[in-house]
Amino acid sequence: MALSEKLLDMFNQQIKHEYDSRNVYFGMESYLREKSWDGFANFFHMQAEEEMAHCRFFMEYIAFVGNKWEMRELKAATNEYESVLDVFKKGLVHEKFITARIRDLYDQAVIDKDYHAQKFLDWYIGEQAEEEDNFTKWIAKL
Repeated sequence: MALSEKLLDMFNQQIKHEYDSRNVYFGMESYLREKSWDGFANFFHMQAEEEMAHCRFFMEYIAFVGNKWEMRELKAATNEYESVLDVFKKGLVHEKFITARIRDLYDQAVIDKDYHAQKFLDWYIGEQAEEEDNFTKWIAKL
């Protein structure tokens, strides 16, 4: 039941993306706290915590199917933004990036005929649709 070499590499890269996402959201939280937008800051703190849960799910799945996960170098995240609206717009861009990565994972699972991985990724497909919708709605309100 182990992942193909390519899919394992992609899953490990997704762990990195999830950690990077956490850092992106902590950077956004930092900017918002400094500006005294505590409610928005709390929203991004929760987003960061959620990314850590996503990361852990990938780690546990990799172990479940008999592989080892890797910790890859993380990207530095900024805490410099122009406005609350800028934070949410950049958050949406980031979520779209993650959505594209999840779709790439799913496409590879289909190529590999890895039905377990497809089932695992189904949840992320729905989660990303929800995240993009949330950010889009916040942008419209702001």
